[in-house]
Amino acid sequence: MRKTLVLIGCLVIGPLTAAAEQQRSPAEWLDRFSASWDETTWGPSQRRGYMRPLDDKGWQARMLALRGIALHGKDAVGPLVRALEEGDVPRRILAAQLLGYLAPDAPREALTKTLRDDDDSAVRLYAVDALGMQGGTDLTETLAPRQRDERNRDVQKHLAYALDRKTQGMDATLRRSLVEWDTALMNSAKVGSPAPDFELVAATGKTYRLSDFRGKQAVVLVFIYGDT
Repeated sequence: MRKTLVLIGCLVIGPLTAAAEQQRSPAEWLDRFSASWDETTWGPSQRRGYMRPLDDKGWQARMLALRGIALHGKDAVGPLVRALEEGDVPRRILAAQLLGYLAPDAPREALTKTLRDDDDSAVRLYAVDALGMQGGTDLTETLAPRQRDERNRDVQKHLAYALDRKTQGMDATLRRSLVEWDTALMNSAKVGSPAPDFELVAATGKTYRLSDFRGKQAVVLVFIYGDT
Protein backbone atom coordinates (compact mmCIF):
# COMPACT_ATOMS: atom_id res chain seq x y z
CA MET A 1 0.00 0.00 0.00
CA ARG A 2 2.80 2.41 0.86
CA LYS A 3 4.52 1.78 -2.48
CA THR A 4 1.30 2.59 -4.31
CA LEU A 5 0.94 5.89 -2.45
CA VAL A 6 4.53 6.89 -3.22
CA LEU A 7 4.04 6.14 -6.92
CA ILE A 8 0.91 8.28 -7.08
CA GLY A 9 2.72 11.14 -5.36
CA CYS A 10 5.52 11.05 -7.94
CA LEU A 11 3.04 11.15 -10.79
CA VAL A 12 1.30 14.18 -9.38
CA ILE A 13 4.26 16.37 -8.54
CA GLY A 14 6.65 15.36 -11.33
CA PRO A 15 6.80 16.99 -14.77
CA LEU A 16 4.18 15.81 -17.23
CA THR A 17 5.34 13.28 -19.78
CA ALA A 18 4.20 13.41 -23.39
CA ALA A 19 1.83 10.51 -22.65
CA ALA A 20 0.32 12.40 -19.72
CA GLU A 21 -0.04 15.58 -21.78
CA GLN A 22 -1.82 13.59 -24.48
CA GLN A 23 -4.55 12.73 -21.96
CA ARG A 24 -5.75 16.32 -22.35
CA SER A 25 -7.93 16.66 -25.41
CA PRO A 26 -7.23 19.32 -28.07
CA ALA A 27 -10.34 21.18 -26.89
CA GLU A 28 -9.00 21.20 -23.31
CA TRP A 29 -5.64 22.55 -24.50
CA LEU A 30 -7.42 25.30 -26.44
CA ASP A 31 -9.40 26.24 -23.33
CA ARG A 32 -6.24 26.31 -21.18
CA PHE A 33 -4.59 28.59 -23.73
CA SER A 34 -7.58 30.97 -23.85
CA ALA A 35 -7.68 31.17 -20.06
CA SER A 36 -4.01 32.21 -19.92
CA TRP A 37 -3.74 34.53 -22.93
CA ASP A 38 -4.46 38.22 -22.31
CA GLU A 39 -4.92 39.93 -25.65
CA THR A 40 -5.22 43.37 -24.02
CA THR A 41 -1.46 43.38 -23.33
CA TRP A 42 -0.74 43.02 -27.03
CA GLY A 43 -0.96 45.58 -29.79
CA PRO A 44 0.42 48.81 -31.20
CA SER A 45 -1.75 50.92 -28.91
CA GLN A 46 0.33 49.83 -25.93
CA ARG A 47 3.26 52.10 -25.01
CA ARG A 48 5.70 49.21 -25.48
CA GLY A 49 4.48 48.57 -29.04
CA TYR A 50 4.28 44.88 -29.85
CA MET A 51 6.39 43.75 -26.88
CA ARG A 52 4.69 41.65 -24.22
CA PRO A 53 5.51 42.42 -20.57
CA LEU A 54 8.37 40.45 -19.03
CA ASP A 55 6.11 38.82 -16.45
CA ASP A 56 3.56 37.68 -19.04
CA LYS A 57 2.93 33.92 -18.90
CA GLY A 58 0.64 33.70 -21.90
CA TRP A 59 3.41 32.71 -24.28
CA GLN A 60 4.21 29.70 -22.09
CA ALA A 61 0.58 28.57 -22.23
CA ARG A 62 0.68 29.04 -25.99
CA MET A 63 3.79 26.89 -26.42
CA LEU A 64 2.39 24.16 -24.18
CA ALA A 65 -0.87 24.20 -26.14
CA LEU A 66 0.99 23.98 -29.46
CA ARG A 67 2.88 20.90 -28.31
CA GLY A 68 -0.02 19.34 -26.42
CA ILE A 69 -2.35 19.57 -29.40
CA ALA A 70 0.31 18.47 -31.90
CA LEU A 71 0.77 15.27 -29.88
CA HIS A 72 -2.74 14.23 -30.98
CA GLY A 73 -1.77 14.29 -34.66
CA LYS A 74 -4.65 14.03 -37.13
CA ASP A 75 -7.15 13.55 -34.28
CA ALA A 76 -6.66 17.24 -33.51
CA VAL A 77 -7.76 18.40 -36.97
CA GLY A 78 -11.51 18.49 -36.21
CA PRO A 79 -11.23 20.59 -33.03
CA LEU A 80 -8.76 22.93 -34.73
CA VAL A 81 -11.04 23.48 -37.73
CA ARG A 82 -13.90 24.33 -35.34
CA ALA A 83 -11.62 26.78 -33.51
CA LEU A 84 -10.61 28.28 -36.86
CA GLU A 85 -14.26 28.83 -37.75
CA GLU A 86 -15.73 29.82 -34.37
CA GLY A 87 -12.95 31.00 -32.01
CA ASP A 88 -11.77 34.46 -31.11
CA VAL A 89 -8.71 35.91 -32.88
CA PRO A 90 -5.97 34.36 -30.65
CA ARG A 91 -7.68 30.95 -30.90
CA ARG A 92 -8.03 31.22 -34.67
CA ILE A 93 -4.35 32.16 -35.01
CA LEU A 94 -3.29 29.19 -32.88
CA ALA A 95 -5.55 26.84 -34.84
CA ALA A 96 -4.27 28.03 -38.22
CA GLN A 97 -0.64 27.69 -37.15
CA LEU A 98 -1.16 24.17 -35.81
CA LEU A 99 -3.00 23.04 -38.93
CA GLY A 100 0.20 23.85 -40.80
CA TYR A 101 2.10 21.43 -38.57
CA LEU A 102 -0.57 18.78 -39.18
CA ALA A 103 -0.13 18.84 -42.95
CA PRO A 104 -1.14 16.93 -45.02
CA ASP A 105 -4.03 15.93 -42.73
CA ALA A 106 -5.38 19.49 -42.46
CA PRO A 107 -8.21 20.25 -44.94
CA ARG A 108 -7.23 22.80 -47.56
CA GLU A 109 -10.84 23.94 -47.91
CA ALA A 110 -11.02 25.27 -44.33
CA LEU A 111 -7.72 27.13 -44.68
CA THR A 112 -8.66 28.55 -48.09
CA LYS A 113 -11.99 29.79 -46.69
CA THR A 114 -10.16 31.44 -43.79
CA LEU A 115 -7.75 33.15 -46.18
CA ARG A 116 -10.68 34.44 -48.21
CA ASP A 117 -13.14 35.43 -45.48
CA ASP A 118 -11.39 36.12 -42.16
CA ASP A 119 -11.35 39.78 -41.12
CA ASP A 120 -8.10 39.50 -39.14
CA SER A 121 -4.87 39.79 -41.13
CA ALA A 122 -2.83 37.68 -38.65
CA VAL A 123 -5.32 34.81 -38.99
CA ARG A 124 -5.12 35.05 -42.78
CA LEU A 125 -1.32 35.09 -42.59
CA TYR A 126 -1.18 31.84 -40.61
CA ALA A 127 -3.75 30.27 -42.92
CA VAL A 128 -1.45 31.08 -45.87
CA ASP A 129 1.53 29.56 -44.10
CA ALA A 130 -0.47 26.42 -43.29
CA LEU A 131 -1.51 26.07 -46.93
CA GLY A 132 2.10 26.49 -48.04
CA MET A 133 3.18 23.75 -45.62
CA GLN A 134 0.75 21.25 -47.17
CA GLY A 135 2.84 20.31 -50.18
CA GLY A 136 1.96 17.94 -53.00
CA THR A 137 -0.17 20.41 -54.99
CA ASP A 138 0.72 23.59 -56.84
CA LEU A 139 -1.34 26.29 -55.16
CA THR A 140 -0.93 28.95 -57.84
CA GLU A 141 -4.55 28.73 -58.97
CA THR A 142 -5.76 29.13 -55.38
CA LEU A 143 -3.32 31.72 -54.05
CA ALA A 144 -2.57 33.98 -57.02
CA PRO A 145 -6.06 35.60 -56.99
CA ARG A 146 -5.77 36.14 -53.24
CA GLN A 147 -2.39 37.81 -53.75
CA ARG A 148 -4.02 40.32 -56.09
CA ASP A 149 -6.91 41.04 -53.72
CA GLU A 150 -5.02 41.08 -50.41
CA ARG A 151 -4.40 44.54 -48.94
CA ASN A 152 -2.21 43.65 -45.96
CA ARG A 153 1.46 43.77 -46.95
CA ASP A 154 2.56 41.05 -44.50
CA VAL A 155 -0.06 38.65 -45.83
CA GLN A 156 0.98 39.56 -49.39
CA LYS A 157 4.57 38.58 -48.57
CA HIS A 158 3.52 35.26 -47.08
CA LEU A 159 1.37 34.56 -50.13
CA ALA A 160 4.52 35.04 -52.21
CA TYR A 161 6.44 32.67 -49.90
CA ALA A 162 3.73 30.02 -50.24
CA LEU A 163 3.67 30.39 -54.04
CA ASP A 164 7.45 30.06 -54.16
CA ARG A 165 7.22 26.69 -52.42
CA LYS A 166 5.40 25.21 -55.42
CA THR A 167 4.65 21.62 -54.34
CA GLN A 168 7.29 21.45 -51.58
CA GLY A 169 5.65 20.78 -48.24
CA MET A 170 6.86 21.04 -44.67
CA ASP A 171 9.85 18.95 -43.65
CA ALA A 172 8.56 16.22 -41.31
CA THR A 173 11.39 16.98 -38.88
CA LEU A 174 9.72 20.30 -38.01
CA ARG A 175 6.64 18.61 -36.61
CA ARG A 176 8.82 16.07 -34.84
CA SER A 177 10.85 18.86 -33.24
CA LEU A 178 7.62 20.32 -31.83
CA VAL A 179 6.22 17.11 -30.35
CA GLU A 180 9.64 16.11 -28.97
CA TRP A 181 10.37 19.54 -27.50
CA ASP A 182 11.56 19.33 -23.89
CA THR A 183 9.18 21.61 -21.99
CA ALA A 184 11.59 21.65 -19.03
CA LEU A 185 13.74 24.05 -21.09
CA MET A 186 10.96 26.62 -21.28
CA ASN A 187 11.75 29.99 -19.70
CA SER A 188 15.45 29.11 -19.44
CA ALA A 189 16.46 32.50 -20.89
CA LYS A 190 16.57 35.15 -18.16
CA VAL A 191 16.95 38.91 -18.57
CA GLY A 192 20.39 39.96 -17.30
CA SER A 193 21.86 36.44 -17.56
CA PRO A 194 23.87 34.83 -20.39
CA ALA A 195 21.58 33.37 -23.02
CA PRO A 196 21.40 29.56 -23.13
CA ASP A 197 23.24 28.07 -26.09
CA PHE A 198 21.23 27.03 -29.14
CA GLU A 199 21.72 26.38 -32.83
CA LEU A 200 19.76 27.44 -35.91
CA VAL A 201 20.00 26.40 -39.55
CA ALA A 202 20.22 29.27 -42.04
CA ALA A 203 18.41 29.36 -45.37
CA THR A 204 21.75 28.41 -46.93
CA GLY A 205 21.79 25.18 -44.93
CA LYS A 206 24.67 26.26 -42.69
CA THR A 207 24.26 25.65 -38.95
CA TYR A 208 25.11 28.42 -36.50
CA ARG A 209 25.50 28.07 -32.73
CA LEU A 210 25.15 31.04 -30.41
CA SER A 211 28.35 29.98 -28.62
CA ASP A 212 30.26 30.43 -31.90
CA PHE A 213 29.89 34.19 -31.44
CA ARG A 214 30.79 34.37 -27.76
CA GLY A 215 33.42 37.08 -27.21
CA LYS A 216 33.47 37.98 -30.91
CA GLN A 217 30.46 40.08 -31.80
CA ALA A 218 26.97 40.99 -30.64
CA VAL A 219 24.06 38.82 -31.76
CA VAL A 220 20.64 40.43 -32.24
CA LEU A 221 17.59 38.19 -32.62
CA VAL A 222 14.44 39.74 -34.06
CA PHE A 223 11.16 37.86 -33.89
CA ILE A 224 8.24 39.21 -35.92
CA TYR A 225 4.80 38.22 -34.59
CA GLY A 226 3.40 37.39 -38.02
CA ASP A 227 6.41 35.28 -38.94
CA THR A 228 6.72 33.09 -35.83
